[in-house]
Amino acid sequence: MLNKKTIFVHIILFMLLIVSALKFGDLYLENSQLINLLVNIIDIISTSQDSFYLFLENEFWEKHLTSENLLTYSILELRLPRILMSFWIGGILAISGCVFQRVFQNSLVSPDILGVSLGSALGGLLAIALTNSLNYGMLGAIIGGALATLIAVVISYSLNFKGALSRFILIIVGILVSSFFASAINLWKYFSSDDNVLRGISYLMMGSFSAVTFESLLILVAVTFPILLFIFISKNFLELLLLPIEILETQGIKVRQWSFILLFIASILISPSVATVGVIGWISLVIPNVIRYFAVKKINLILYYNFIFGGASLLLADTLARTMIQVEIPIGVLTGIMGVPIFIFLIFKDLKRIN
Repeated sequence: MLNKKTIFVHIILFMLLIVSALKFGDLYLENSQLINLLVNIIDIISTSQDSFYLFLENEFWEKHLTSENLLTYSILELRLPRILMSFWIGGILAISGCVFQRVFQNSLVSPDILGVSLGSALGGLLAIALTNSLNYGMLGAIIGGALATLIAVVISYSLNFKGALSRFILIIVGILVSSFFASAINLWKYFSSDDNVLRGISYLMMGSFSAVTFESLLILVAVTFPILLFIFISKNFLELLLLPIEILETQGIKVRQWSFILLFIASILISPSVATVGVIGWISLVIPNVIRYFAVKKINLILYYNFIFGGASLLLADTLARTMIQVEIPIGVLTGIMGVPIFIFLIFKDLKRIN
Protein backbone atom coordinates (compact mmCIF):
# COMPACT_ATOMS: atom_id res chain seq x y z
CA MET A 1 0.00 0.00 0.00
CA LEU A 2 1.03 3.62 -0.51
CA ASN A 3 2.23 5.43 2.57
CA LYS A 4 1.01 8.91 3.53
CA LYS A 5 4.20 10.58 2.36
CA THR A 6 3.89 9.10 -1.14
CA ILE A 7 0.22 10.08 -1.39
CA PHE A 8 1.07 13.63 -0.28
CA VAL A 9 3.81 13.89 -2.92
CA HIS A 10 1.41 12.64 -5.59
CA ILE A 11 -1.20 15.23 -4.57
CA ILE A 12 1.39 18.02 -4.77
CA LEU A 13 2.56 16.83 -8.20
CA PHE A 14 -1.04 16.61 -9.37
CA MET A 15 -1.73 20.19 -8.26
CA LEU A 16 1.45 21.41 -9.98
CA LEU A 17 0.38 19.61 -13.16
CA ILE A 18 -3.06 21.25 -13.06
CA VAL A 19 -1.58 24.70 -12.44
CA SER A 20 0.93 24.25 -15.27
CA ALA A 21 -1.84 23.19 -17.66
CA LEU A 22 -3.90 26.23 -16.61
CA LYS A 23 -1.03 28.56 -17.46
CA PHE A 24 -0.59 27.45 -21.07
CA GLY A 25 -3.00 27.87 -23.95
CA ASP A 26 -4.23 30.50 -26.36
CA LEU A 27 -4.06 32.87 -23.41
CA TYR A 28 -0.82 32.47 -21.42
CA LEU A 29 -1.11 33.28 -17.71
CA GLU A 30 1.69 34.84 -15.72
CA ASN A 31 2.15 33.76 -12.10
CA SER A 32 0.66 37.05 -10.90
CA GLN A 33 -2.41 36.45 -13.10
CA LEU A 34 -2.85 32.98 -11.63
CA ILE A 35 -2.78 34.41 -8.12
CA ASN A 36 -5.26 37.11 -9.09
CA LEU A 37 -7.44 34.42 -10.65
CA LEU A 38 -7.57 32.46 -7.39
CA VAL A 39 -8.33 35.63 -5.43
CA ASN A 40 -11.10 36.50 -7.88
CA ILE A 41 -12.64 33.03 -7.51
CA ILE A 42 -12.63 33.29 -3.71
CA ASP A 43 -14.12 36.78 -3.90
CA ILE A 44 -16.94 35.70 -6.23
CA ILE A 45 -17.80 32.68 -4.09
CA SER A 46 -17.75 34.63 -0.83
CA THR A 47 -19.94 37.47 -2.15
CA SER A 48 -22.49 35.43 -4.10
CA GLN A 49 -25.25 33.13 -2.96
CA ASP A 50 -25.03 31.32 -6.29
CA SER A 51 -21.54 29.96 -5.66
CA PHE A 52 -22.70 26.37 -6.13
CA TYR A 53 -23.34 27.10 -9.80
CA LEU A 54 -19.91 28.60 -10.37
CA PHE A 55 -18.59 25.56 -12.21
CA LEU A 56 -21.87 24.10 -13.45
CA GLU A 57 -24.31 26.67 -14.77
CA ASN A 58 -23.96 29.52 -17.26
CA GLU A 59 -26.72 31.37 -15.40
CA PHE A 60 -24.18 32.25 -12.72
CA TRP A 61 -21.99 34.06 -15.23
CA GLU A 62 -24.96 35.79 -16.81
CA LYS A 63 -25.46 37.49 -13.45
CA HIS A 64 -21.84 38.12 -12.47
CA LEU A 65 -19.77 38.33 -15.67
CA THR A 66 -17.88 41.63 -15.84
CA SER A 67 -14.81 42.89 -17.65
CA GLU A 68 -12.81 42.28 -14.45
CA ASN A 69 -13.69 38.59 -14.13
CA LEU A 70 -13.76 37.78 -17.87
CA LEU A 71 -10.41 36.02 -17.47
CA THR A 72 -11.82 33.99 -14.58
CA TYR A 73 -14.75 32.90 -16.75
CA SER A 74 -12.47 31.90 -19.64
CA ILE A 75 -10.21 29.78 -17.45
CA LEU A 76 -12.91 28.15 -15.32
CA GLU A 77 -15.50 27.47 -18.02
CA LEU A 78 -13.21 26.63 -20.93
CA ARG A 79 -9.79 25.49 -19.75
CA LEU A 80 -10.36 23.86 -16.34
CA PRO A 81 -13.08 21.34 -17.39
CA ARG A 82 -10.90 20.37 -20.34
CA ILE A 83 -7.93 19.74 -18.05
CA LEU A 84 -9.94 17.63 -15.61
CA MET A 85 -11.63 15.71 -18.44
CA SER A 86 -8.32 14.84 -20.12
CA PHE A 87 -6.91 13.56 -16.82
CA TRP A 88 -9.98 11.43 -16.05
CA ILE A 89 -10.22 9.93 -19.55
CA GLY A 90 -6.48 9.21 -19.61
CA GLY A 91 -6.88 7.34 -16.33
CA ILE A 92 -9.81 5.18 -17.42
CA LEU A 93 -8.17 4.40 -20.78
CA ALA A 94 -5.03 3.16 -19.01
CA ILE A 95 -7.07 1.11 -16.52
CA SER A 96 -9.04 -0.48 -19.35
CA GLY A 97 -5.83 -1.32 -21.21
CA CYS A 98 -4.35 -2.81 -18.05
CA VAL A 99 -7.38 -5.10 -17.63
CA PHE A 100 -7.18 -6.27 -21.24
CA GLN A 101 -3.48 -7.05 -20.96
CA ARG A 102 -3.97 -8.97 -17.70
CA VAL A 103 -6.86 -11.01 -19.11
CA PHE A 104 -5.04 -11.86 -22.34
CA GLN A 105 -1.69 -12.21 -20.51
CA ASN A 106 -0.25 -10.27 -23.44
CA SER A 107 1.31 -6.81 -23.27
CA LEU A 108 0.56 -6.08 -26.94
CA VAL A 109 -3.24 -5.92 -26.67
CA SER A 110 -5.60 -3.09 -25.80
CA PRO A 111 -9.38 -2.41 -25.94
CA ASP A 112 -8.98 -1.48 -29.59
CA ILE A 113 -8.07 -5.11 -30.28
CA LEU A 114 -11.74 -6.11 -30.01
CA GLY A 115 -12.94 -3.06 -31.93
CA VAL A 116 -14.32 -1.45 -28.77
CA SER A 117 -13.39 2.14 -29.67
CA LEU A 118 -14.66 1.91 -33.26
CA GLY A 119 -17.76 0.02 -32.13
CA SER A 120 -18.46 2.78 -29.62
CA ALA A 121 -17.92 5.45 -32.27
CA LEU A 122 -20.31 3.73 -34.69
CA GLY A 123 -22.89 3.15 -31.94
CA GLY A 124 -22.75 6.79 -30.89
CA LEU A 125 -23.14 7.99 -34.47
CA LEU A 126 -26.10 5.67 -35.10
CA ALA A 127 -27.83 6.76 -31.88
CA ILE A 128 -27.46 10.43 -32.77
CA ALA A 129 -28.62 9.86 -36.35
CA LEU A 130 -31.68 7.79 -35.34
CA THR A 131 -32.82 10.07 -32.52
CA ASN A 132 -31.59 13.36 -34.00
CA SER A 133 -30.30 14.21 -30.52
CA LEU A 134 -26.83 14.34 -28.99
CA ASN A 135 -28.27 13.20 -25.65
CA TYR A 136 -28.36 9.57 -26.79
CA GLY A 137 -24.79 9.51 -28.11
CA MET A 138 -23.30 8.11 -24.90
CA LEU A 139 -25.92 5.37 -24.61
CA GLY A 140 -25.32 4.40 -28.22
CA ALA A 141 -21.56 4.34 -27.65
CA ILE A 142 -21.92 2.04 -24.62
CA ILE A 143 -24.16 -0.33 -26.60
CA GLY A 144 -21.75 -0.25 -29.56
CA GLY A 145 -18.71 -1.00 -27.39
CA ALA A 146 -20.53 -3.81 -25.58
CA LEU A 147 -21.72 -5.30 -28.87
CA ALA A 148 -18.19 -5.22 -30.28
CA THR A 149 -16.95 -7.28 -27.32
CA LEU A 150 -19.94 -9.62 -27.45
CA ILE A 151 -19.59 -10.25 -31.20
CA ALA A 152 -15.86 -10.98 -30.88
CA VAL A 153 -16.39 -13.39 -27.97
CA VAL A 154 -19.35 -15.23 -29.57
CA ILE A 155 -17.49 -15.72 -32.86
CA SER A 156 -14.38 -16.88 -30.98
CA TYR A 157 -16.40 -19.49 -29.09
CA SER A 158 -17.95 -20.66 -32.37
CA LEU A 159 -14.57 -21.04 -34.07
CA ASN A 160 -13.02 -22.95 -31.18
CA PHE A 161 -14.33 -26.52 -31.34
CA LYS A 162 -13.21 -27.29 -27.80
CA GLY A 163 -15.85 -24.93 -26.45
CA ALA A 164 -13.29 -22.75 -24.67
CA LEU A 165 -12.37 -19.13 -25.14
CA SER A 166 -9.00 -19.07 -26.90
CA ARG A 167 -7.07 -15.81 -26.44
CA PHE A 168 -5.34 -16.20 -29.81
CA ILE A 169 -8.60 -16.70 -31.72
CA LEU A 170 -10.21 -13.82 -29.81
CA ILE A 171 -7.40 -11.45 -30.84
CA ILE A 172 -7.73 -12.45 -34.50
CA VAL A 173 -11.52 -12.09 -34.44
CA GLY A 174 -11.16 -8.75 -32.62
CA ILE A 175 -8.97 -7.40 -35.41
CA LEU A 176 -11.59 -8.47 -37.97
CA VAL A 177 -14.43 -6.89 -35.97
CA SER A 178 -12.43 -3.67 -35.63
CA SER A 179 -11.79 -3.63 -39.38
CA PHE A 180 -15.51 -4.12 -40.06
CA PHE A 181 -16.52 -1.18 -37.85
CA ALA A 182 -13.84 1.02 -39.42
CA SER A 183 -15.13 0.16 -42.88
CA ALA A 184 -18.72 0.89 -41.85
CA ILE A 185 -17.75 4.33 -40.51
CA ASN A 186 -15.73 5.16 -43.63
CA LEU A 187 -18.61 4.01 -45.85
CA TRP A 188 -21.01 6.26 -43.92
CA LYS A 189 -18.58 9.15 -44.28
CA TYR A 190 -18.17 8.51 -48.02
CA PHE A 191 -21.90 8.55 -48.82
CA SER A 192 -22.82 11.38 -46.44
CA SER A 193 -23.45 14.78 -48.00
CA ASP A 194 -24.26 16.57 -44.73
CA ASP A 195 -21.37 18.77 -43.60
CA ASN A 196 -22.42 18.43 -39.95
CA VAL A 197 -22.29 14.63 -40.19
CA LEU A 198 -18.86 14.75 -41.82
CA ARG A 199 -17.55 17.06 -39.11
CA GLY A 200 -19.06 14.83 -36.42
CA ILE A 201 -17.40 11.71 -37.84
CA SER A 202 -14.05 13.52 -38.13
CA TYR A 203 -14.43 14.74 -34.54
CA LEU A 204 -15.08 11.21 -33.26
CA MET A 205 -12.29 9.56 -35.25
CA MET A 206 -9.55 12.08 -34.39
CA GLY A 207 -10.63 13.07 -30.87
CA SER A 208 -10.87 16.52 -29.34
CA PHE A 209 -11.44 18.11 -25.92
CA SER A 210 -12.52 21.45 -27.39
CA ALA A 211 -16.24 20.97 -26.67
CA VAL A 212 -15.84 19.75 -23.08
CA THR A 213 -17.94 21.41 -20.35
CA PHE A 214 -18.35 20.81 -16.63
CA GLU A 215 -21.73 19.23 -17.35
CA SER A 216 -20.23 16.66 -19.75
CA LEU A 217 -17.42 16.02 -17.25
CA LEU A 218 -19.84 15.29 -14.41
CA ILE A 219 -21.94 12.99 -16.62
CA LEU A 220 -18.85 11.03 -17.70
CA VAL A 221 -17.56 10.67 -14.14
CA ALA A 222 -21.01 9.59 -12.90
CA VAL A 223 -21.22 6.88 -15.59
CA THR A 224 -17.66 5.56 -15.40
CA PHE A 225 -16.91 5.78 -11.65
CA PRO A 226 -19.05 2.74 -10.65
CA ILE A 227 -17.40 0.71 -13.44
CA LEU A 228 -13.96 1.82 -12.28
CA LEU A 229 -14.88 0.87 -8.72
CA PHE A 230 -15.93 -2.64 -9.86
CA ILE A 231 -12.53 -3.16 -11.50
CA PHE A 232 -10.71 -2.16 -8.31
CA ILE A 233 -12.95 -4.52 -6.32
CA SER A 234 -12.02 -7.33 -8.76
CA LYS A 235 -8.29 -6.82 -8.13
CA ASN A 236 -7.89 -10.24 -6.47
CA PHE A 237 -8.91 -12.04 -9.66
CA LEU A 238 -6.65 -9.78 -11.74
CA GLU A 239 -3.81 -10.75 -9.41
CA LEU A 240 -4.48 -14.45 -10.03
CA LEU A 241 -4.28 -14.01 -13.79
CA LEU A 242 -0.50 -14.09 -13.55
CA LEU A 243 -0.85 -17.85 -13.06
CA PRO A 244 -1.57 -20.30 -15.92
CA ILE A 245 -5.27 -20.86 -16.61
CA GLU A 246 -4.99 -24.62 -16.14
CA ILE A 247 -3.74 -24.20 -12.56
CA LEU A 248 -6.51 -21.74 -11.71
CA GLU A 249 -9.21 -24.02 -13.13
CA THR A 250 -7.99 -26.96 -11.07
CA GLN A 251 -8.65 -24.78 -8.01
CA GLY A 252 -12.28 -24.33 -9.07
CA ILE A 253 -11.86 -20.74 -10.29
CA LYS A 254 -14.09 -19.91 -13.26
CA VAL A 255 -11.37 -18.15 -15.20
CA ARG A 256 -13.06 -17.85 -18.58
CA GLN A 257 -16.33 -16.56 -17.14
CA TRP A 258 -14.55 -13.93 -15.06
CA SER A 259 -12.31 -13.02 -17.99
CA PHE A 260 -15.34 -12.35 -20.16
CA ILE A 261 -16.98 -10.25 -17.44
CA LEU A 262 -13.85 -8.12 -17.01
CA LEU A 263 -13.43 -7.69 -20.77
CA PHE A 264 -17.05 -6.61 -20.98
CA ILE A 265 -16.69 -4.17 -18.07
CA ALA A 266 -13.43 -2.73 -19.39
CA SER A 267 -15.08 -2.22 -22.79
CA ILE A 268 -18.02 -0.37 -21.26
CA LEU A 269 -15.57 1.76 -19.24
CA ILE A 270 -14.08 3.48 -22.29
CA SER A 271 -17.23 3.70 -24.43
CA PRO A 272 -18.62 6.88 -22.76
CA SER A 273 -15.29 8.63 -23.33
CA VAL A 274 -15.53 7.88 -27.06
CA ALA A 275 -18.98 9.48 -27.15
CA THR A 276 -17.67 12.52 -25.26
CA VAL A 277 -14.31 13.30 -26.88
CA GLY A 278 -13.90 10.74 -29.68
CA VAL A 279 -11.40 7.94 -30.29
CA ILE A 280 -8.08 8.37 -28.49
CA GLY A 281 -5.58 5.60 -29.18
CA TRP A 282 -2.31 4.39 -27.68
CA ILE A 283 -2.91 5.47 -24.08
CA SER A 284 -4.54 2.12 -23.26
CA LEU A 285 -1.66 0.27 -24.93
CA VAL A 286 1.42 2.25 -23.90
CA ILE A 287 0.74 3.26 -20.28
CA PRO A 288 0.25 -0.31 -18.91
CA ASN A 289 3.54 -1.24 -20.58
CA VAL A 290 5.28 1.75 -18.99
CA ILE A 291 4.03 0.67 -15.55
CA ARG A 292 5.14 -2.91 -16.26
CA TYR A 293 8.57 -1.62 -17.29
CA PHE A 294 9.03 -0.11 -13.81
CA ALA A 295 8.32 -3.56 -12.32
CA VAL A 296 5.32 -2.66 -10.16
CA LYS A 297 4.17 -5.97 -8.64
CA LYS A 298 0.99 -5.53 -6.58
CA ILE A 299 -2.21 -5.25 -8.57
CA ASN A 300 -3.66 -2.42 -6.48
CA LEU A 301 -0.52 -0.35 -7.14
CA ILE A 302 -0.60 -1.34 -10.82
CA LEU A 303 -4.17 -0.06 -11.17
CA TYR A 304 -3.39 3.09 -9.17
CA TYR A 305 -0.29 4.00 -11.17
CA ASN A 306 -2.04 3.23 -14.45
CA PHE A 307 -4.76 5.71 -13.58
CA ILE A 308 -2.30 8.40 -12.41
CA PHE A 309 0.18 8.03 -15.28
CA GLY A 310 -2.58 7.61 -17.85
CA GLY A 311 -4.27 10.79 -16.68
CA ALA A 312 -1.04 12.76 -16.52
CA SER A 313 0.04 11.54 -19.96
CA LEU A 314 -3.19 12.50 -21.69
CA LEU A 315 -3.27 15.84 -19.87
CA LEU A 316 0.27 16.54 -21.09
CA ALA A 317 -0.66 15.48 -24.63
CA ASP A 318 -3.74 17.72 -24.64
CA THR A 319 -1.72 20.68 -23.32
CA LEU A 320 0.77 20.18 -26.15
CA ALA A 321 -2.06 19.74 -28.67
CA ARG A 322 -3.47 23.19 -27.91
CA THR A 323 -0.17 25.04 -27.45
CA MET A 324 2.39 23.62 -29.92
CA ILE A 325 1.13 25.54 -32.94
CA GLN A 326 -1.54 28.17 -33.60
CA VAL A 327 -4.04 25.53 -34.76
CA GLU A 328 -5.10 22.84 -32.29
CA ILE A 329 -3.85 19.35 -33.17
CA PRO A 330 -6.45 16.56 -32.82
CA ILE A 331 -5.60 14.72 -29.60
CA GLY A 332 -5.95 11.27 -31.17
CA VAL A 333 -3.39 12.20 -33.81
CA LEU A 334 -0.91 13.54 -31.24
CA THR A 335 -1.19 10.51 -28.93
CA GLY A 336 -0.41 8.31 -31.93
CA ILE A 337 2.67 10.38 -32.77
CA MET A 338 3.86 10.27 -29.14
CA GLY A 339 2.86 6.67 -28.44
CA VAL A 340 4.58 4.89 -31.32
CA PRO A 341 8.22 5.77 -30.44
CA ILE A 342 7.62 5.11 -26.72
CA PHE A 343 6.12 1.71 -27.49
CA ILE A 344 8.99 0.82 -29.83
CA PHE A 345 11.45 1.80 -27.09
CA LEU A 346 9.69 -0.46 -24.55
CA ILE A 347 9.66 -3.41 -26.98
CA PHE A 348 13.37 -2.87 -27.67
CA LYS A 349 14.10 -2.87 -23.93
CA ASP A 350 12.12 -6.08 -23.46
CA LEU A 351 13.95 -7.84 -26.27
CA LYS A 352 17.28 -6.64 -24.91
CA ARG A 353 16.39 -7.94 -21.44
CA ILE A 354 15.37 -11.35 -22.84
CA ASN A 355 18.56 -11.69 -24.88
